Amino acid sequence: MTQLLTLNALNEASTLLGMCRGMFQGFIALLGLAGTAAGIGMLFGKKWAWWLALFYFTYETMRYACAILFIPDVSPMLGGVQLSPALYYVKYGMRIIWNLLFTLFMCRSTVTSFFQTSKINKWRACIALFFINGLMVGIGWWLTR
Repeated sequence: MTQLLTLNALNEASTLLGMCRGMFQGFIALLGLAGTAAGIGMLFGKKWAWWLALFYFTYETMRYACAILFIPDVSPMLGGVQLSPALYYVKYGMRIIWNLLFTLFMCRSTVTSFFQTSKINKWRACIALFFINGLMVGIGWWLTR
């Protein structure tokens, strides 16, 4: 719903980043649908929802870590209102902590028993997802440069 309300702003952002509007909007829609699907599946204790939620939280962590690395480049690229870089560091730092806490919560034994994922090596899964998502985020930033 938010994406539909901000359609024009997202189209302008895609132009600033030099990306195809359809691809940019599609990727944002995919992330929104993944988060919604994970939330609904988690209500029912589905195993796939655990994986999707873990993927989503690790992706968000890596995305915000990448954003922190490129904060000095973002303000001149986007123009408009320029806030202090310190505010961006705090904002994205808090988001990283928030998503890491959710990732750790998803690996607790009570949570994994609810989702029938107790037999899965949680830490190996997290490391693999952080690597995959770090690679995806890195490629995405490289393509926009």
